[in-house]
Amino acid sequence: MFNPELMKSTSLGARGVMSDSGWSNGDVFLEYLKTHFLEHIFARGPQQSVLVIYDGHASYVNQELID
Repeated sequence: MFNPELMKSTSLGARGVMSDSGWSNGDVFLEYLKTHFLEHIFARGPQQSVLVIYDGHASYVNQELID
């Protein structure tokens, strides 16, 4: 169960998300990409290059994330 106490003193606009198991998974990562990362990257403008590096955890390897 998500503990709202973990969000105390976070930055304005911060969100907390938790999977059923409590571990990161593809659904949590995809939600982060869609609702936070891409929003901030696109705000930089269309000519800005971005390099994304992640650790290769198996939860990131699925077709929707790759697309």
